[in-house]
Amino acid sequence: MVVCPKCKSEIEADSLYCDQCGDELKICLQCQSLSRGKRCPKCGSAVEPKSGRGSEPQPQASSKDSLFMVNVSQGIRLALVDGGVIGRKQGNYLPVFSNQVYVSGSHARFSWDAQSGRWSVTDLDSTNGTYVNDAPLAPDVPCLIGRGDRLKIAVMEFLIE
Repeated sequence: MVVCPKCKSEIEADSLYCDQCGDELKICLQCQSLSRGKRCPKCGSAVEPKSGRGSEPQPQASSKDSLFMVNVSQGIRLALVDGGVIGRKQGNYLPVFSNQVYVSGSHARFSWDAQSGRWSVTDLDSTNGTYVNDAPLAPDVPCLIGRGDRLKIAVMEFLIE
C-alpha cells in the first residue's frame, strides 16, 4: 500500500491512478517516491507518470549498485537512495512509512560507500530497532547490506534485491 500524494488515501502500490480521487500517480525518477507536479518535493528530481514507466519503478542507471527493499506481501518495492532516510515523520519513503506507528520519526538511513562499492544501513537511534538478518543494529553504526539480506524496520520485514 502507498499513500496518494493528493488526497492522502491509502491505495494499492501498483496503482497508476488513485482509487479515491482519480489523480494520475507520478513517481520521482531519483528517489522513487510518489509526487505531484513536475519536481519531487523531497529531492528536486523530475517526476513522471507511473503509467509511462510500467507498474514498477525502475532504477536510474548509475555507477551505484541499484538495490531495492521488497516486501511482496504488502506490495512494496523501494529503491535504495544514497542518504535516504526511512521514517514515519520525515525521509525519502514517507508514502510507505508515514502510517506505520512502530517506525520512528527518523528510523534509519541508507548510504552508498563508493570506496567499498557497497550499501549500508544505519539505525538512527530508533525506538523499535533496525535489524539485518535478525541481528539488531547498534545506533549510529553503519551495517553493510547486499542482495539476499533481510532488513527489518521495527515490525516491517524486507528482502534486499
